[in-house]
Amino acid sequence: MIAKLLRFALNQRFITVLLGVLLISLGVWAFQQLKIEAYPDISDTQTVVISLYPGHAAEEVEQQVTVPIERALNSTPNVIARRSRTIFGLSVVELTFENGTNDYFARQVVLEKLRDATLPDGVNPTLGPLSTPIGELYRYSLEGPLDSMQLRELEDWVVEPRLLQVPGVTDVTPFGGLIKQ
Repeated sequence: MIAKLLRFALNQRFITVLLGVLLISLGVWAFQQLKIEAYPDISDTQTVVISLYPGHAAEEVEQQVTVPIERALNSTPNVIARRSRTIFGLSVVELTFENGTNDYFARQVVLEKLRDATLPDGVNPTLGPLSTPIGELYRYSLEGPLDSMQLRELEDWVVEPRLLQVPGVTDVTPFGGLIKQ
């Protein structure tokens, strides 16, 4: 078999070279079509339902808010995991959907199912922001004629508060530099 293939390649040099060039061209084209991300998002689609019930103990919030929301969301399609956390005055229910589920479909279905939940007066469940566990990352570094402690102090007291004022920025996590103690 291999001997026949080698004989064909040697006897039909033009076809062999043409197939080689075609294969290389196809490889270059495929490489150019690849999406390249610094931090690829490999997480499943998630939707978070947040409900405030101020002034009530965790047990009350669990019984009157979290459990009815969980029951209403039980028949949500494509859900692979449900988690809930309840603390004083706050209920958080997190749904994880199958891989490939559209974010907007998941949010729409959850909103439709939430209408069926019987909740106490004053409790208005809302959906958390449309984000993934990885979120959107932006890394930056401060450089200048200052030493590392002064740069960290500048980051903590000037840059970070201003970044947190920008709409859409949820958190700033500084690292590096010497911290003044």
